[in-house]
Amino acid sequence: MGFTDFYKAVSCLCPQPLAGDSRSAVLKNIFVKSLDALGHCEFDFKKRVVYCCPPSLVRLPCEAGISAALCGGRDPGFIEKLQRNASEKGLQVSAYENNRFYWEGQTMHKIPMPSAILVKGEDGSLPNFSNAFSQMGIGLQLQSEASQLLCALSASVAEVEQSLVFEDNPDIPGTEWEAFSTEDLTFRKVRLGTTMPDGVVCYTNRLTTKKDCFIRRGQALARVNRDWGKYIALKNASKPVLTYMEDSGLLAVPHYASLPKLFERAATLCSGFLPLTFLQGRGIDCGLPHSAPVDVYFNVPLSVAQPISIKLSQALIVKEAENVFSAGP
Repeated sequence: MGFTDFYKAVSCLCPQPLAGDSRSAVLKNIFVKSLDALGHCEFDFKKRVVYCCPPSLVRLPCEAGISAALCGGRDPGFIEKLQRNASEKGLQVSAYENNRFYWEGQTMHKIPMPSAILVKGEDGSLPNFSNAFSQMGIGLQLQSEASQLLCALSASVAEVEQSLVFEDNPDIPGTEWEAFSTEDLTFRKVRLGTTMPDGVVCYTNRLTTKKDCFIRRGQALARVNRDWGKYIALKNASKPVLTYMEDSGLLAVPHYASLPKLFERAATLCSGFLPLTFLQGRGIDCGLPHSAPVDVYFNVPLSVAQPISIKLSQALIVKEAENVFSAGP
């Protein structure tokens, strides 16, 4: 499916229109990142093609028994058959709302996403999973937790920085530049006539409205993925922004510094749920200005939070959960 058809499809679910609206780019990005993080879709940005992943069950961290999340394509008939087969083999299937939230000023908006489908079994029930689902064409990734495998597969921020290719004065058809601030994690417009700062910068192509991101060193620029670029800047500024609440398994990530792709999917597939977004100061502190939005991931063990922080060159801020949920979103 092309991106145009994809955006037409998701516009049916969106609370606001995806075209002709100032929120358009934000909403499109939320859909792309959410479906990617859940393992439902893969996105080829060069070819502008969206691939629906085949259905698969991936193992989640679980203290007792086996817990797995359904990733990939599904429809109501498929879910009904999955529930019947699971019941016959003594497995439990549960469906939950799995919405994504975003803040616009002090207002929170909800965007519906595909339900979280979780399958649970007792210790030693791996054969039950195979007997129940193999004939349905469902891939089973149950030997190891998906989150730990994804962390192992991802590059580190140092490796990404070392792979950058810098060019002096590259020919870039754009003049509307923005520079990334490690203080509040936002991009700020660079006024004409002012010196472009070193660090992460991006420009908007006036013809395509596409934003390209670079690392700037003097007059040299190197293209970089936007998420990786932010963590390169945070590494070089020695600024920690990841907060972990070990007693409750919560990992707090600044909303404006999303985890790079595989780490974002790893954190999401600790629970099978998208993160909830809170405003800092309501029981959460990532060292950002008050009321900055923060994404909170659930059921994240230290064995996942620690490699994420290490590979991102982040000193993990470890705290106790201070009434995160009693304060409300």
